[in-house]
Amino acid sequence: MPINFTQLFQDSWNFVRNQRQFVIAFIIIFMLATGAFSLLIPTQINVPNDADISQTELTQAIIEQSMNEASLLNGFMKQAVSLSIATWGLAAIHQISQGRNFNLTNAAQLGISRILGVAVLSVISILPLFVGVSTGVAQLSLKQSPSILSLFLMITGVIVFVRLCLAPLSYLMGDSPLTTALQDTFKSGIKRSGILFMYCLITYFFLPLVSLQISSLASNLVFFIIVLAIIAFINVFSLVFSYRFYTVFKQKAA
Repeated sequence: MPINFTQLFQDSWNFVRNQRQFVIAFIIIFMLATGAFSLLIPTQINVPNDADISQTELTQAIIEQSMNEASLLNGFMKQAVSLSIATWGLAAIHQISQGRNFNLTNAAQLGISRILGVAVLSVISILPLFVGVSTGVAQLSLKQSPSILSLFLMITGVIVFVRLCLAPLSYLMGDSPLTTALQDTFKSGIKRSGILFMYCLITYFFLPLVSLQISSLASNLVFFIIVLAIIAFINVFSLVFSYRFYTVFKQKAA
């Protein structure tokens, strides 16, 4: 069941060009959300200035700061807001793709009616990977090498995440119950893990990596606003690409 990713990128780009009202609206929404978190909740990690500190001690200091309660709470809040906006945006894309006029209110109503299930499915898909990574990080913070168990949990977590990555989309776009969306997504991924892995690589690694590289250019207020706009555009494009991939994957899996 081959999927032409080049064609998916082209289709996504054409959608972005033709739906400027949608794109501009969600660029502004993403900019406001990202800008608010950047200004109100600083994410900078204080690195020790001691020249004699070892790389292991430096890594441990960074891990400890990133795992404290404030950092975890900030991370949870960011993920909750990002998930809400993404659900809203995907609902809008779905309505546009069905031939309806773009309407933020209608898209929000669909998103709100499905957000709880989307959140639950997102947690289910990421939880095994989170447990594996957390176990490895905890061992590193204790100056221990990751155990075989933590490596096994991480590998298992990656497999589960890849197989279930489309479950939130399936629940949002369909009328089926949460458990049915979960089962259908898992079954549709049988013998198609390679394609799903490529999708995850693009959506959850490559595009965020591009955003991360661009964010380093925000050296002053002007560049900060420009960078926010570019990152927001990448986020919008990622939503369109995810929707296009889901629809093509579903058609070919049928």
